[in-house]
Amino acid sequence: MEIYKKACEILGLPPIEIGPFLIEYDDKPGANEEMTAAQFREMALSFPEAVEAAHMGHPDFRVAGRIFATLGYQNEGCGVLLLSPEEQQEIIGQYPKMFEPVPGGWGRRGSTQVVLARITRPVLEAAMRKAWQRKAPKRLSKPRRVPR
Repeated sequence: MEIYKKACEILGLPPIEIGPFLIEYDDKPGANEEMTAAQFREMALSFPEAVEAAHMGHPDFRVAGRIFATLGYQNEGCGVLLLSPEEQQEIIGQYPKMFEPVPGGWGRRGSTQVVLARITRPVLEAAMRKAWQRKAPKRLSKPRRVPR
């Protein structure tokens, strides 16, 4: 559970008290299976106002015209999330087999490669949410208050 709480802290998300194995094991069917490009795409498009486009011959995912994720860049078995350098460092430190910096200058600026064969759905969803929040307009990424 401590790993999960630390991951939530790193990604700026509130922890959800579901169980001690959320990051290591999720009992939903398919939650811990190898992720596919189709699942990555489906997850990216599940965020508010996310759309698919293309950049340098590869699919990308945008919110308000700003790219937050790409598929197949550098390697067909990978996706890329656009994180800050600090977020990248933290997530790679926690999950070095799931994430790595994109080679070169883009990687130094936070572009983070996701190894689809090793990533789990809960970890990818949390990291992708962070990438989406960085690019989304404030009106979309702010927590919403429930009127009384």
